[in-house]
Amino acid sequence: MSFAKYFEDNMEIIEERFALRQQENEHTPIYRVTQEVGSKIYLVTTKVVEVKPEAPKKHKRKKKKIVCCDCGETFLFTGGEQKYYEERKLSEPKRCPACRQKRKELFKALKKNEEV
Repeated sequence: MSFAKYFEDNMEIIEERFALRQQENEHTPIYRVTQEVGSKIYLVTTKVVEVKPEAPKKHKRKKKKIVCCDCGETFLFTGGEQKYYEERKLSEPKRCPACRQKRKELFKALKKNEEV
């Protein structure tokens, strides 16, 4: 067997062993066999870095006090409502819940009158 063939076979065996070792324990450094000029073999170690996806940052929303544009009373705009409005890309409400309900009923009544 020639030296070149012997060298190639050994390189394949070494690479397989390192690959198996890498599969057994993913947290150990990875060894990669590289061949340089002059038939010198170098073992290069590289650390395994686990990349964890960043968890979405929880933005704590504070309750806001808003003055209703219809009745002038103040109402709370809670964190849950703020989240709901942000998800749907809506602006902050200008009216309190009672005035919003009255306005909805008014528009429903107008719509019914137009249909008749």
